[in-house]
Amino acid sequence: MKLTDNFSLWEFTNSTRAQILQIKNEPDASDIENLRRLCLNVMQPLSNYMHTPIRITSGFRNYELNAAVGGAPSSQHRYGQACDFTCSDMKRAFEFLRYHTPFDQLIWEYGTDEQPEWIHVSYSNRNRRQVLRKYKGESKYRPF
Repeated sequence: MKLTDNFSLWEFTNSTRAQILQIKNEPDASDIENLRRLCLNVMQPLSNYMHTPIRITSGFRNYELNAAVGGAPSSQHRYGQACDFTCSDMKRAFEFLRYHTPFDQLIWEYGTDEQPEWIHVSYSNRNRRQVLRKYKGESKYRPF
């Protein structure tokens, strides 16, 4: 099922960890609608701008999968409102999202000042526009 021109539901539900643990990571209709809204408002505009492949590394995670990967119980991944991704120019992607999309949270995850290991972005009904950074070895997020 396509969510937008460049993103499919499979990309947001496929999980090696779920396969290994034999977890059925299946979103319900509400979760799918949230994923569609995330794609329409954030990920598709990013894809249109970048003109390069964007790899979703973590999208929807049902309760069981979220617990298995150590996700926060209130993680927006559980509701189809968040994804983590990588692409060829992470800094450029981060800046585009920061200044040109209506995100809820945008997090530079680990990495260096020039390149995060991955980017977390979410979209919801109450977009707070939080821009954060997480460093290796720290449990808390810092304002970016």
